[in-house]
Amino acid sequence: SFRGVFTADGELSTLGGERLYQARAVIGVGQVHHVSTVQLLATSPGPNGAPQWPTNIEVGGNAETRFTLQIRGTDGGATDSRQIGKIVLQTDLGFFNDQRCTTRLRRVCTFSEEAIDGLGRRGAGDIRDIKLASSPAVALTSVFATVTTANGIIYQSLPITVRYVGPARALRLSPAETVLSDQVLADSDADVLTFTLSAFDAASRPAGLPAGVELVIHDGFGIPVGRERATVRRFGDQVQVSVVSRLPAGAYGLTARHQGMASTSTFTVAGPPSEVEVLQQTGTTTRIGDSVTMLARVSDALGTQVIDGTQVAFELPQSTRPALVASSARQVPTVDGVARAVFAIVGTEATTVTARAGSASGSREFQIPQPVPAPVETPAAPVAEAEPAPAESAALEIEADAEPEQTPAAEEPSTAPAEPAPSDPVEAVRVSEFSDWSGDSILTASELLRLLDGRGSRVYLWTGSSWLKYGQINGRSLPGAADFYIQPGDAIWVGA
Repeated sequence: SFRGVFTADGELSTLGGERLYQARAVIGVGQVHHVSTVQLLATSPGPNGAPQWPTNIEVGGNAETRFTLQIRGTDGGATDSRQIGKIVLQTDLGFFNDQRCTTRLRRVCTFSEEAIDGLGRRGAGDIRDIKLASSPAVALTSVFATVTTANGIIYQSLPITVRYVGPARALRLSPAETVLSDQVLADSDADVLTFTLSAFDAASRPAGLPAGVELVIHDGFGIPVGRERATVRRFGDQVQVSVVSRLPAGAYGLTARHQGMASTSTFTVAGPPSEVEVLQQTGTTTRIGDSVTMLARVSDALGTQVIDGTQVAFELPQSTRPALVASSARQVPTVDGVARAVFAIVGTEATTVTARAGSASGSREFQIPQPVPAPVETPAAPVAEAEPAPAESAALEIEADAEPEQTPAAEEPSTAPAEPAPSDPVEAVRVSEFSDWSGDSILTASELLRLLDGRGSRVYLWTGSSWLKYGQINGRSLPGAADFYIQPGDAIWVGA
């Protein structure tokens, strides 16, 4: 019965004509293969009986999950149980419900020596049907195995993620993100509204969407909308409502129904622009040289914000002395029912800003608030120059209870012929007396002083309630000086 390999070491003798040989038998008793790999496999089928992925599985409801632990040697075959010292399974949530665990009903399962011996001296089998139980509160958990060999080497399996999914018990439609147009649009997506449809099991865990979900569009009274006006289509969990023909403006609803489950999401259909309200954005400064943002809030006849992308035109009146100049596009689209335009402040006159959207329009008057008079600032040392004219003194020392003289004293009419005014507006500016800026363009006080080329060192402009001033006196900046705009026709006073 010996099945080995015989090798002859040499002839011993001859007996009865037969040769006798000394022989040695080499018996293959097998090589011991140490632990090489540890793999945990999920053997429970999916919710629909489908096979499972080895590292990511789904389990229907709160079903018990079963695993098989495979321990393989260096030759790929089963490992002798004498090579294994300890086997432990761990999970994040849930508990092991296996008789072979010495720590039953807990998140850690340490297998008994009898379970390890059950692998067999020749590695006859794997550890099968390891049971993991769950609860309705558990939606996701992870399971992995750790094997410690007899000589202390630790091997760990790849984790398996288990997602518990029960049958759908509730449906949910996401809220509408914007309004819907009341008619089909050629170059816009505003006539299509997208919702997300989700399903959840009895434990409020995400579940697969059931087949045959009914989707209905209806008005605010629950009356279904005919397919000739609007349609609804579903692409997986995405639901699209599309306008087919003109749909009256107002409130509508989209309802998803299936076997007693239902969810409704409301949305609004907006009509054409009917009302425009013009506002000034709060927090913006209102000084000459700054910018101001004007808003136009556009709504339909029912007070609903219009669809995004509705074009709004901002308009300013024709004027030779404008207070505002557009510094952004005047034709702008609405976002969430509001359009914005930015204007530069170049004057103090009251200006009406008008916004038009379709046949609707609105307007608002804009004017710089009158500034508070500056406090009196007395020079620390006397100024060694001729005393300025009354108007200049008023400009330098502004008192709250005394307004500065705005115009020079009237003179007796002269019979002498008047001298022709210079054609150059810069040459027409007189020093130490009032002048009207006769140029046809807007410029700043600093630009005027550069053009005067040393003939003046400071400029004053009366706003109607206080003086704007810019420049220097005796090499020092005027107290409260700031550059300002000068418009055609403005009366200015230039000091030497």
